[in-house]
Amino acid sequence: MEFNLILERWIPVLRTNGRAERVGIKSALVEARRILQIAASNPMDNVALLRFLLAVLLWCRPDLNEEDHRRLDGAAGVPEEWLVKLREHKALFNLLGDGARFYQDPDLKAAEGPATNLVHELPSGSSIAHFRHCSDERDGLCHACCAVALVRWSVLGSAGTAGAGQSMTACINGNTPAYGMRLANSLLDTLFQEWPQARGVHGDRPVWDGATEISPLGLLKGLTWRTRRILLRPASAPPDPSGGTGRCECCGLRGDRIVYRAVFRPGWRRPSSDPWTDDPHLLRIDGASNKKLIPSWSGPDKSLEEHAEVWRRTLEGVLSRTSDRGQSRMQVAVGAASVQALYKDVGAQSFTQLPHDEERRSSLQNRLRWLRQVMRDTTSARTDRWDEPPKGQRIVEVLRGRKAKGHGLRTALCTVGPELNRSLRSVFFSVVEAADELGWRCEVERVLRAGITSVVRASAAGSPLRRREAVMRAQFELERGVRSAAEPSSEAPDEKPAAQSKRPRKKKGGGA
Repeated sequence: MEFNLILERWIPVLRTNGRAERVGIKSALVEARRILQIAASNPMDNVALLRFLLAVLLWCRPDLNEEDHRRLDGAAGVPEEWLVKLREHKALFNLLGDGARFYQDPDLKAAEGPATNLVHELPSGSSIAHFRHCSDERDGLCHACCAVALVRWSVLGSAGTAGAGQSMTACINGNTPAYGMRLANSLLDTLFQEWPQARGVHGDRPVWDGATEISPLGLLKGLTWRTRRILLRPASAPPDPSGGTGRCECCGLRGDRIVYRAVFRPGWRRPSSDPWTDDPHLLRIDGASNKKLIPSWSGPDKSLEEHAEVWRRTLEGVLSRTSDRGQSRMQVAVGAASVQALYKDVGAQSFTQLPHDEERRSSLQNRLRWLRQVMRDTTSARTDRWDEPPKGQRIVEVLRGRKAKGHGLRTALCTVGPELNRSLRSVFFSVVEAADELGWRCEVERVLRAGITSVVRASAAGSPLRRREAVMRAQFELERGVRSAAEPSSEAPDEKPAAQSKRPRKKKGGGA
């Protein structure tokens, strides 16, 4: 059983008629006009599969001229004659069998492990104190889910140890990358709207066509990066003495085409500790000293405030991408959250109504930077530095005790963070087409004033007069913060490099 990915059904898609199904590589491209979008259950798979299809197209058709674009306008999909390379190199896309294998290393010699190690959502830790792998021999993956998992590793993979001698490598963009996609009215339009503009690199190849760790890094190698060296063992009968069929742990498919074992080893080392500079989908925002950073995503162990601000961080990154051709119906940001090497969450944010011209996008980016600075100075609970006095937080500094850290007020600010950000997001998109900068800032101040007033009234100690005085002082500091906010000159902690992790800070004494 070879399971050739050009013809077999493995890519989950949603057709324009609302039908969800799986298709092979050839069908996904040739019928791309009748497919609305890739429709995997994990948002990161949607990114990985779109990048994979782009790599296949770039490999088959490196350049597109004006005549090619005109031909695609009324086409049902990618012309079959453009995909001659797929037919000529069909064996390179075999998932199993002798010879070359898709995204695998047939010469890999190492101890086998459970095939479920391929999927981030399934437990794979090696510490005996925390994980009991009693179902490793029973749980498996169908061929389609194996193929999707192999492709996902090109965009998501963390560095760290995973047992003796297994110092795993991160993906080309670090532990926790964030990606952006422009979705058009069909998969065909999406593919060519996302067509990379970067020039080709001599000697660049995709991983299935001979790319190695030391070969030149271009779009083909970067889009198909080998984060892990993997070898699937042939599908075998389930270890059920009754002889029943096996079941895929991801999709629930029952049958005899289930893979239970795989060799799983470190992949290519990154050429730099920085993300891949030419990645066409990686999101970046401005940090300190004009350094470009990946917007961080918040995991389940983060504060309410950090979760509430994800929309602003990711939108700033989406707006920093090169503007599209005016055909996208939606722009999607996808990111991952982790604690060291352990992934905690993968999430997506969708945005519509975004302008297409560079000038308007730049204006909106400036608004978001200004909002970042205002909130950092006035409403932020500074949960990332909980054991330190909130230096620079105007409102907490004037209302907290002399030696206190203002934990009571900061807790209240954190609690209202989701509601504040919902209102601010609504305000942002209600004026997205307006050029009235003063009106935008007045609306932001109105939302923040209402939130701060309710927080201070509820948390201030003393008589009604004392609470009223505290409210007035807080409102005064808010006005000062709004007036003084300019382009941020220093990196805010919530915009830290997403691919790095910090040591936990030592606790110090101090009252609330």
